[in-house]
Amino acid sequence: MIKLKEEKDKKPKTTTKKQEKPKTTAKKKSTTTKKTTTKAPVKKTQTVKKVESSKPKAEKIPETLKTETTLKEESIVKNSLFPILVFSFLTSIIAIFLAYSQSKAANSYIFSGFNDHIAINSGLISRNNKVNSFEGNNISFKGEEDLLVTYYEFGYYIKEKDFKTKIISSEKNFKSPASLKNEINSIIGFNFVENSNNKDTKLDDEALDLIEQGKLFFFVDYKTEKSDQLIENIELQLKVFKN
Repeated sequence: MIKLKEEKDKKPKTTTKKQEKPKTTAKKKSTTTKKTTTKAPVKKTQTVKKVESSKPKAEKIPETLKTETTLKEESIVKNSLFPILVFSFLTSIIAIFLAYSQSKAANSYIFSGFNDHIAINSGLISRNNKVNSFEGNNISFKGEEDLLVTYYEFGYYIKEKDFKTKIISSEKNFKSPASLKNEINSIIGFNFVENSNNKDTKLDDEALDLIEQGKLFFFVDYKTEKSDQLIENIELQLKVFKN
């Protein structure tokens, strides 16, 4: 009886050992499966990402789209350059016109002269592209003896051969003899200003050409009780200042 009990007691011990072995084998299998499942998917996902990222770079744009975009870009460039070209063309024309008008018209002339009775000092003619001006006020009587006149006319003229063109003059008649000295020394406002673009200008291009040639004169035309009409002409010296 004692032996049987011992055998009975021994049998369950062997069965427990047999049951424990499968546990260890199951653990080993599970570890091997984990290794295979973790490594393989990671490699696949990495390769898939690389392929997906490289695909958009390899895509080609259709030729029709390229031509449309290039045509649009060319039209934009042309439209942007056209107003610039027009503006530069207009500015160049304006600059040439201004330079021509200034070189042609921006001149100044200072004149002076004298004889036994009269002296003219620092007269001025100026011209630009808008206005012509003449200043001839600085006239003085320098004779030792005064002249008593019943009539006088004096002023400036331009001489071309035998033809005289008056620029400005003043005349007066007297019932009784008057002092020519007082009349000349009291001259005020012997000037004028005119628009240079008018057709009837006194100081046009032709007149200024003659003035530069020394054809500007001052004259005095007068009568006395004892004498007939007398005329004195003074050729004026000129200094030209061109801007």
